Amino acid sequence: MPRVIIYIFLMFSSTFIFAQKVALVLSGGGSKGIAHVGVIKALEENNIPIDYIVGTSMGSVVGGCYAAGYSAREIDSLISSRNFQSWVKGDIHLENNYHFNDEDGGPSWINLDFSLDSLFSSTINSTLVSDLAINFALAERFSRQSEISNYNFDSLYVPFRAVASDIFTQNSEVIDSGSLGSAVRVSFSAPQFYRPIKVNNKYLFDGGLYNNFPVDVAQNVFDPDIIIGVNVSRKAFEKYPYDKDDDLISDALIYTLLDNSESSQLDSLDVYIQPDVSEFSSLNFSNSQAMIDSGYIATMRKMDEIKAKIDRRTSVEQLSKSRITFNSNRKPFVFKSIELHNFTDRQKIFIERAFKFQKRDFLSLEDIKRGYYRLVSEEYFKTIYPEIIYSNELDGFVLHLYGRPSNTFNVQLGGLVASRNVGHVYLGLKHYRFNKYFTKTYLNLFTSSFHRSVQFNTRFLLPTAKPIYLEPETLYNNWNYTSVNELFLQDNHPVTIYNLTDRKYGLNIGMPFGKQYQLLLSGHIINNVNHFSNNNVLISTDTLDEQLISGVRAGFSFSMNTLDRPTYASKGRLGYITADGFQLKEIYTPGSTSVLENIQTDYYNWYRMKLRFEHYIKLSKSYSIGYLLEGHVSNSLSMSNYKSTIINTPAFYPLQDSKTLFIDELRAYNYASVGIRNVFSINKKFDARLEGYAFMPINKIISGNNQNAIISKFDANEISLASTFSLVFHSPVGPIALNANYYNTSSNGFGVFAHFGYILFSKTSME
Repeated sequence: MPRVIIYIFLMFSSTFIFAQKVALVLSGGGSKGIAHVGVIKALEENNIPIDYIVGTSMGSVVGGCYAAGYSAREIDSLISSRNFQSWVKGDIHLENNYHFNDEDGGPSWINLDFSLDSLFSSTINSTLVSDLAINFALAERFSRQSEISNYNFDSLYVPFRAVASDIFTQNSEVIDSGSLGSAVRVSFSAPQFYRPIKVNNKYLFDGGLYNNFPVDVAQNVFDPDIIIGVNVSRKAFEKYPYDKDDDLISDALIYTLLDNSESSQLDSLDVYIQPDVSEFSSLNFSNSQAMIDSGYIATMRKMDEIKAKIDRRTSVEQLSKSRITFNSNRKPFVFKSIELHNFTDRQKIFIERAFKFQKRDFLSLEDIKRGYYRLVSEEYFKTIYPEIIYSNELDGFVLHLYGRPSNTFNVQLGGLVASRNVGHVYLGLKHYRFNKYFTKTYLNLFTSSFHRSVQFNTRFLLPTAKPIYLEPETLYNNWNYTSVNELFLQDNHPVTIYNLTDRKYGLNIGMPFGKQYQLLLSGHIINNVNHFSNNNVLISTDTLDEQLISGVRAGFSFSMNTLDRPTYASKGRLGYITADGFQLKEIYTPGSTSVLENIQTDYYNWYRMKLRFEHYIKLSKSYSIGYLLEGHVSNSLSMSNYKSTIINTPAFYPLQDSKTLFIDELRAYNYASVGIRNVFSINKKFDARLEGYAFMPINKIISGNNQNAIISKFDANEISLASTFSLVFHSPVGPIALNANYYNTSSNGFGVFAHFGYILFSKTSME
């Protein structure tokens, strides 16, 4: 009889042990949630089973990956990759850049998007991070697993719940079905960082707002025997950080999501793990391996307790076999259709052409990805949200694109603050209209004592099989070089006296060549008025020479640009070749400083070709080297006198401030130039740069005895040099830089130039 009792006891005990279920709860915490990967690695290596997962925010990302059948090693590889770093920061990878929709950027500090409704009220729709890349990445990596589970999270490789927040009712939302990618995405939609998306017809936000450590969800939904709760979130500081508050204020929003998630919901049977991630920023994803290690170490310190409380074991071999079985049911990525939501019929025609579905019965994943990135490269479409859903009826996947409230109006405010009087105020305005055609109208305004500019363009993107745009353009520029000086100059330094006005009216036609190249055809009417003195000293009684230039130009450019910044770049490439023909009329009226007395009229037929290529190569984590090659050829002839000729001569602008200076020695009709750029990255925001350039005029333009222009033959001794040493801080609104510049030219020499903001100006009518 005792043996029977012992047998029954052992039988029930083994049944209890076998039935023991373990839930893993992963908190939010911004980038610190990467530590969850290390926790899962330690559990897998020690054969600790995971039967359920509940995650909030970054915990939802890691938990969703595991629930989808990715191993700890695969998640580690994914989150540590450059691709993941780019996704969370909002960068679109180089291979997905689409140069066709690029515009010449302005020196903006603030970029605001507005939506205008029928009552002309407006809302500001600005976020800190673009979600275009991560949205597609999640859809791509979770869509087939969602299909395997029949869009029921209980049927995933590991049953899973994602926690989000409804800010209207101020309640926590538990997502248990639908698209796994959308559930994960909405769970880390921190307000003002990422745009909210709709799940179950509700706009939801980051789960950490109301439930950053969802132990209660695991208890109520799964009723496990044991919970392993991992909390990477805690009170940021016990006391106010007086010595760090200026540096930390940029993370202020994330701190609102990091409540002091207590472990009080766990009981004595559960396990509480809190990795030491206090030294890491909640917004910096670059220390992923260190944070993964912190999660691993914290879990290993608790391993004896975990093993004592959890008797079941699941070997790595068992996990591997079950993953293979789960993933063997994945269907190939064959796309049979595109479904567009919240778009008009005319808009749908336009968008469908971006994917070229009309010519084929199905599309591959690469076809879909190419069409998606081509579409969202236009700023207006940055609010589109993708989902990839399997259709049993079509026996293939369907790309669903949801049109969220779009920005119809964009305002950019900015400018340049500089140590010389070349600073300016900048205003950029854009208006979008999307019907059968996509139309973008933009106005750029610069104003200062040195440079005034008005540019008004309207771009019509046509719904053709091959993308093409037509862009009427109007441009006005005024450049006043008369009072531009360096901080430090020698006595009796000559002063340049030029006041130049250029205008052009015409049409641009753009078309893409692959992802990274654009062909631009253009034709313009030119109408320029230039005033100048033939002396370097201006007397109040002097009258300036006047040059009127009118005519037409037509040509093309073939370009590409993958530079990471518009100025002070450190990676990527830029290249272009341009060719233009000119038919011009010059009317020259001499002033009091001219040796000529009569008005002169001349006609010119010119061609000009320019080639420029720059490339940065990263040789180490903290050092990049870049090189610049530029050349120009032309059959241009001298004009009425030296000054009128040099004004219209192509120029080489080697340094950041070169366009603010009129340097005769860096101008020639035919020239070759080369430059080397050394970039030392002190940290992600701070660079030191050492650059050197050489300019070789093939035919130098010199002033004759009678103020006439003489085009000399090549002389190797006429090479001009320029160099700079720069310290650059890349602030969120533009660079702050101090430059020590040197030109070995007669009118410049050494100078110091400091500035805040991008040194960007409008192109001239002759460029």
